[in-house]
Amino acid sequence: MDVPSPLAALFHWTLAATPTAVLTAIILLTARSLLRYQISARVFYFLWLVLILRLASPWAPSIEFLSLPFPSGIIEGVDQGIYDGRIVDPAYDNPSSPSTLPSQPTAESSTSKIIWKDILLPIWLAGVFILGILFAYSYFSWRRKLASEQPAVVPPNLLEWLAECQIRLNFHQHVELRLSTHIKTPATYGWWKPKILVPASLVGHIDKEDWNSILLHELIHIRRKDALWNGIMTALLLLHWFNPLLWLAWFKMREDQELSCDALATNWVDKRSYGSTMIKVLEFMSSTRRSALVPFVSGKTTLIKRRIQMISMKKKSAFTIKAAIIITIFAIAIFSGVTIHAKQQSQPQPQSQSQSQSQSQSQPDDVSYILPAEGKIKIRFGDSKQESRNETRPSNGLEIVSKEGTPVYAAADGIIEAAGYGGVEGNQIIIAHADDIESVYQHLKEMLVEAGEEVKQGQQIGTIGSTGQSVGPHLKFQVLKNETYINPESLIH
Repeated sequence: MDVPSPLAALFHWTLAATPTAVLTAIILLTARSLLRYQISARVFYFLWLVLILRLASPWAPSIEFLSLPFPSGIIEGVDQGIYDGRIVDPAYDNPSSPSTLPSQPTAESSTSKIIWKDILLPIWLAGVFILGILFAYSYFSWRRKLASEQPAVVPPNLLEWLAECQIRLNFHQHVELRLSTHIKTPATYGWWKPKILVPASLVGHIDKEDWNSILLHELIHIRRKDALWNGIMTALLLLHWFNPLLWLAWFKMREDQELSCDALATNWVDKRSYGSTMIKVLEFMSSTRRSALVPFVSGKTTLIKRRIQMISMKKKSAFTIKAAIIITIFAIAIFSGVTIHAKQQSQPQPQSQSQSQSQSQSQPDDVSYILPAEGKIKIRFGDSKQESRNETRPSNGLEIVSKEGTPVYAAADGIIEAAGYGGVEGNQIIIAHADDIESVYQHLKEMLVEAGEEVKQGQQIGTIGSTGQSVGPHLKFQVLKNETYINPESLIH
């Protein structure tokens, strides 16, 4: 199955974010279960939003925190491992491992590629497609139903109370108030042009204090852009449909969204009056589908009871020692590297300058390579390279700095072994040459060749870019012989 490269890259990115999603969701769900009556729901809701931002971000600063073994070959197309949202190689940021990519393709390596590319990726795409259709159908069905409804006249006193509540919140965005017969509980709808939908059946059955509680609650949802956050989380669920922990996190986030909104609303209204309003609204509720709404009263009976119970409890400070501990643990987990490394029988290591020179002397005299791109060699083989704040390692290749779009050429004749996106490495190309030598070209902007193509020395294969984990346009050029890094300059004559 020929899958467009942007979709394959999206699959890699989703898979790369999974370890962080699992670890942080477990921490939050556990803390929430043990400390839900001791820490304000506002803290938990804030942490859910941080998790959403982290999962929606293609990269974040991190330190390696946890390594998990993963069978080699399953994710052949996403290199050797997954590092906190970035795809990395256990042996310094090397290309898709030469230990699993022999210079001449074999049946074993072909089978490995089929596992992820021809099975896992299509299954993931099918899940995204089916779930996307269901989400879209639910959303547009609701919009069509709402648009077909004849707008009812909103009582002037409701509009006046809405304006008063906005003044109390110091919130000046235009908000439309609309009566509807399609809902049984007040709810907000939309985030760009927000609306507060009110059940027509409630008009005339509750007093001003009740309406103040309802309108304040819904205005807080609008001010915090909760509908937008819900939309982003829904999109992430679409990509992570295979992860049951994220589905559970989605429901718990919605619960904390309501609980935190209750806690804020009771800053402006009496707690007893607010709880009484919830009970009154319950009398008008019935089951209905509200996928696009942020309702005033929603969820199972246990959640509604808990909301009323939390309202009646003594107000807790949002920042406590326990909250600080949870936030610290969560921050360490979400911004640390959760690494899934492929199991390997051996890992290539950079050789010293003297070892590479002695090895190059034993190579055939007629082997001659060219520098693959014009530019300044910023880092040479063996130079110290800053890997993290407290760690440096010897470079396993050359880093050639040049302007974006500079042509990149094949260093010697060979066959394209791999050409694709590799997370940290960005767009990268691997060429298999004679004498079990491989050359690797990383951070490319464009790739002009495909796997299996035969290329000649000096043939353009791509252009310099800044894809992957990169601080500017440059080419990372590596050479391996028998799965071991050697100095590329030792082959260039």
